[in-house]
Amino acid sequence: MRTLMTVFVLAIIFSGNSYVLAQENESGVGYEEINPVDRGEYAVKRVREKIKLFYLSLAPQKKASFYHELMNRRMRELLYVVETKDENQIEKASNRYFTTVGQTVEFVENKNWKIKEDIKNTLNKQIDIIPQLIDKYPSGSAGWLFLKQDLDYARLYKDRL
Repeated sequence: MRTLMTVFVLAIIFSGNSYVLAQENESGVGYEEINPVDRGEYAVKRVREKIKLFYLSLAPQKKASFYHELMNRRMRELLYVVETKDENQIEKASNRYFTTVGQTVEFVENKNWKIKEDIKNTLNKQIDIIPQLIDKYPSGSAGWLFLKQDLDYARLYKDRL
């Protein structure tokens, strides 16, 4: 019975791709289909991600690839929050972004894996996008400060790779 339940849970976690890009934005990156404003669905999405990370502990390079994907997801979510001017979510989206970047870099920084170069390239692209997001807020405002912090963290973590 336990084996059947485990197989069922894994099938739910790894089945389908509910994280397809729903639409493209002005930065050309695209948004996530499920964003922080979709509270219930977003909570389920995050739980699925955490469970998948747990199971991928058995396959470290796949876990690194999934962290890389999460880093991209968090950027797309941040873009969505900024471009829809959702002031209630900017702090949380910002914190999730730089936390995921940090977790990703810390997981791969001492490894000799090809994915490190991919992550560094992704960070370079994101470092180019974040100033465009910063410009959407008045200097010194909360949104401006959160995004400036994201930019600083992204640069810091990129230098560790």
